Amino acid sequence: MEGPSPGNDGRVEGRLSGNDGRVDGSPSGKDGRVDGSDGRVEGNEGRVDGIEGRVDGNDGLVDGMDGRVEGNDGRVDGIDGRETDGIPVLGRFGLLKLGLGLLGLGRLGL
Repeated sequence: MEGPSPGNDGRVEGRLSGNDGRVDGSPSGKDGRVDGSDGRVEGNEGRVDGIEGRVDGNDGLVDGMDGRVEGNDGRVDGIDGRETDGIPVLGRFGLLKLGLGLLGLGRLGL
């Protein structure tokens, strides 16, 4: 091949001057893209059917529950960390001291 023609600036002869190394025959607006998609799959930008990595639109939640167990926020049956029937833990011998205090024996230092 003899040198480039004066109007092509080193481009391969036979291409249109507006293509600048693009695939032969492609319109000048495509710039190596596949059907104008910029490497995307049918315009979805890596998403699966527009869902953006979510499973059925739930954002990683399990049935919309935000990681909670049946809506209880980590509590056991709504008791909030206390022992059975909502009675708070009073510590070691707490109930004994409470009973003695009610009997007026708390002043003895027990």
